[in-house]
Amino acid sequence: MKKTLIILVGETGAGKDTVANKLPYPKVVSYKTGPMRNSDIKGVTHNFITDEEMDELEKRDDLIAWTKTGDIRYCATSEQLHKGINIYILNPDGVRWFNENYKKDDLNIVVIGLYVPLEERKNRCKIRSDFSTRFAKRVHDEQADYDKFRLDGEFDYLIKNMDSDKTADIIKNIIEESVIYSVLDD
Repeated sequence: MKKTLIILVGETGAGKDTVANKLPYPKVVSYKTGPMRNSDIKGVTHNFITDEEMDELEKRDDLIAWTKTGDIRYCATSEQLHKGINIYILNPDGVRWFNENYKKDDLNIVVIGLYVPLEERKNRCKIRSDFSTRFAKRVHDEQADYDKFRLDGEFDYLIKNMDSDKTADIIKNIIEESVIYSVLDD
């Protein structure tokens, strides 16, 4: 059976981490350059590496994802995947990178967009340590990319995430269907 990669995509405050943590599947933890936020935990939120280490990773032929936000680069490799189902949080550029660059046929991919209205995202993000300095800028910087992602239908499913428990249940059902169809196709 192929490994399954469930890619969650959503703007700042859409609940990607909250939903991912409610799913009973392992998360792929990105390699990331740049500083840690107060809420980051090494090896849990990201694997923090230097620019030089990222340069070396980018030369590998087993990258499954790569993206850049500002000066910060993120990536993941196929060796980080667990058997079975994996959850990975990515932005639209990372999904595009995957679609353009990953040519192997060893992964069953399901892209799930999470949508949350701006006012609700703002309320959710108020508890973050960097809210006052970063939220408005992040919303501004990411808006066009996420609008394009939704308008171009660059996802398999789009879920309005107003309740993370319900969203996690919906995603579990999607995964069950995707894995069943994947097994039937193999």
